[in-house]
Amino acid sequence: MKKLFQMAAIFEMTNFQLFKWHGNYRIIAASEASCSCMIEDYVVHIMGERITVTVLATNGFTVSCEKLHALQIEKNA
Repeated sequence: MKKLFQMAAIFEMTNFQLFKWHGNYRIIAASEASCSCMIEDYVVHIMGERITVTVLATNGFTVSCEKLHALQIEKNA
């Protein structure tokens, strides 16, 4: 039997330009050059050019950028 609703949190990356998160999160800071957010027990920093953050109607968000400079994922202490 298939489950109707997704149970596990998912972090997706497409072509190093689009990042999608489905699950609980907290955006720490966002600007045109960077985005930092708390996902589960991790802090994610995305640095690039022309960053756009879109909050989804369901539990998640997307971050898109024209050119990715760095992606850093750290375990929150």
